[in-house]
Amino acid sequence: MSVCLSCSSNDSNLLYDFGELPAVNKFFSQDDVDSEKKYPLVLNYCKVCFLVQIEEVPPAEDLYQDYHHKSSASAGNVDHLKSFKDFIVDNFDLKTNILEIGSNDSTLLNLLNEEGFDIIGIDPAINLNQDDKNVISSFFNTEIVEKISNNYGKFDLIFGLNVFAHSKDFLDMFLAANELLKTDGTFIFEVAYADKTILKGNFDTIYHEHVCSYTLTSLNKVLSIAGFKIIDAYEIDTQGGSLRLVCKKLSTNLKTNNRFIKLLDREKKLGYSEVEFYESIAKSIQTKVDKINQFFESLYEKNQKILFIGAPARGVVVINLVKSLNKKNCIVIDDTKEKQNKLFPGTHIPVTQWEKVDFGNYDIAIILSWNYSDYLLDKLTSYGFKKDVYTLIPDIKKIS
Repeated sequence: MSVCLSCSSNDSNLLYDFGELPAVNKFFSQDDVDSEKKYPLVLNYCKVCFLVQIEEVPPAEDLYQDYHHKSSASAGNVDHLKSFKDFIVDNFDLKTNILEIGSNDSTLLNLLNEEGFDIIGIDPAINLNQDDKNVISSFFNTEIVEKISNNYGKFDLIFGLNVFAHSKDFLDMFLAANELLKTDGTFIFEVAYADKTILKGNFDTIYHEHVCSYTLTSLNKVLSIAGFKIIDAYEIDTQGGSLRLVCKKLSTNLKTNNRFIKLLDREKKLGYSEVEFYESIAKSIQTKVDKINQFFESLYEKNQKILFIGAPARGVVVINLVKSLNKKNCIVIDDTKEKQNKLFPGTHIPVTQWEKVDFGNYDIAIILSWNYSDYLLDKLTSYGFKKDVYTLIPDIKKIS
């Protein structure tokens, strides 16, 4: 029986067992692919605080210290970071002292620097930030709080985008943020919203890096434990559906925005605090997995050549659950240079760049980065691809 990472309860239930999957952002060359590891991916939910979480988390060093996901690799993601930059510019003055948790390749950090903000980043991916003097190369936790505080003082604003689902020590990270925040400071973060992902059966956000899948119900409880009060909550479109939460310390006199109260009430009405609701999700996941396998079995029987567009983490999950796949008939295109000329995790399908593909050789294109499908479909069309184009999540859909 696993212990809940949020409330420490021993009362958890199995939600879905995905079997063994590779680390979704580890792309190996042909020479070192034999060192690839796979890890059990079992999804549970806590019957006390209703946090959805994976049962066994691989060592963080195996996942993050040579990391191939870059914030700047996706035009759609860069657009989102620019919109977040605008949100900061509109709500905070230039005297604001900022810490970014999980600064990755410094895309957002640089955008805010250009606006005149004083900002420091922290990120463990040495390969992405080794030359950036404004980035601390470290995991973010309570152990490093004193060092950061001694060097930079406390902060008016701390934020992290899509990082708090990535560690089993997320409570410690929240506590560290609280310690480094000034009394009247603001803490903002974004996470994938389980309401739009796994709770709808959209399982492609479940992988080892995503330790938790949050609802407002579960977040409200863990943030309170860490000394935070949610002041406002926004539903945003990024990552297939996410939450942006604005928090203050519990000592604040600020009232909670009605937007958050309405969202929390909606979750209650949907049954997000009821065991029966979670027991129905496994069936929804299995139905989608079965339909995807039936789709690929049909392609396999026709010996069709498949062009996969994008090599995102979500795509690695989906393709590693496919049973009938002729890998010799497949190629993957991705914009991230660090992924190119490497092998797709688990299946070892070659990853290449747009310019090296003879598009006329392929019978079908499947966009794995479906959350950026409009942009990628336009790009695919610009390269002269005229065959059928599909996405697999939320449902199998022909989009061209």
